[in-house]
Amino acid sequence: MSEGNVDIQAIRAREFPICRSEIYLDNAGRGLLPQSHVEAVGEYLRGMSEQVRVEDSALLIEATRERAARLLECDAANVALLSTTSQGLNLVPAGLDWRTGDEVIVYEFDHPTDIYAWLNLADRGVTVRFIKDRGECYDVEDVERLIGARTRAICVSLVNYGHGFRAPLEAIGELCQRRGIWLVVDAIMALGALRVQPRVIGADILVAHGYKFLLSGFGVAICYCSPRALSELRVAEVGYKAMERVKDYARQHPNFQQLVGRTLDFAAAARRFEAGTQALAMVAGMKATLGLMLSIGTDVIDSRVRGLAETLAQGLRDKGYRTARPTDPTTRSAIVTFNLPGVDSSELSRRLKQCGIHHHTIHQRLRLSPHFYNDASDIGTVLAAL
Repeated sequence: MSEGNVDIQAIRAREFPICRSEIYLDNAGRGLLPQSHVEAVGEYLRGMSEQVRVEDSALLIEATRERAARLLECDAANVALLSTTSQGLNLVPAGLDWRTGDEVIVYEFDHPTDIYAWLNLADRGVTVRFIKDRGECYDVEDVERLIGARTRAICVSLVNYGHGFRAPLEAIGELCQRRGIWLVVDAIMALGALRVQPRVIGADILVAHGYKFLLSGFGVAICYCSPRALSELRVAEVGYKAMERVKDYARQHPNFQQLVGRTLDFAAAARRFEAGTQALAMVAGMKATLGLMLSIGTDVIDSRVRGLAETLAQGLRDKGYRTARPTDPTTRSAIVTFNLPGVDSSELSRRLKQCGIHHHTIHQRLRLSPHFYNDASDIGTVLAAL
């Protein structure tokens, strides 16, 4: 099957050999590494071992940053390459001066990663208010009702890890921009599978670790930082690579005593939040994966993934399964969770395992999460197994 000028079946055969014998539908748990990613990591490591001649680290980082920026449809200066989703989500809690009485809004069923950093502000007198669930979803009005005079930040996931709901972030972003509220977005369950535009959303911070839908393994996370984040957030985790003139120390050792009491000369770009050197072999792999995704196109991937997920969800509903997946196209994602009333989820999981179908069990439901390399035959096999 080809889409436009892209031969998805050829990419599937070349990049994802597991698909020859098994069906992989657990990208929300751990995304497959394309063969080009594996080869790029291996080449980097071999260079470190056999030749000690590898691509200049700064060039590799900047090339990867540029590809990440293209994926996010933003300037490279607004992209930081961090280590984890948590590191990005903590930029605002650690970077603002909080006062007693300040409030933060989160969704009660989001991942703990999205909650803990804000609860950790309790000793500064910050109150966390929770968006109440209304049946595995919520709407912008639910958020607006919680906003008060002291609301300083809203933190939500773009796509919920447990039931796949895509939050109405564009509308939430408009609320935040009108009221000067910081918007922090966990995009780990979306970026790589869905088209994600942080500037359109109005996010101040949007971050996703590479090991899920970005198909890039562990150790590198893509983080968008808005112009406000670059100008107003304190750099809480400081390293020499965050400075404007990174290599000055190699030419002349700094006179640190002269810097006492002065504001450090941090980079104007988002790399100010990169405290140290990234896991360079994994950066090389991410560069390869991003190149693959960009060659296909974010629109093509988004349409294909959501189409596969909707076909799967509708097929399950036709069979009597209860899906948590919403039917509103604006809230669809790459995640389908489901159960069958009266049947234990472990029995459903057993059926899938017998057919070589990779999946996840969460909150007593099964979770399936296709990516662009999946096809209609994968979905048909799942429905036949159930």
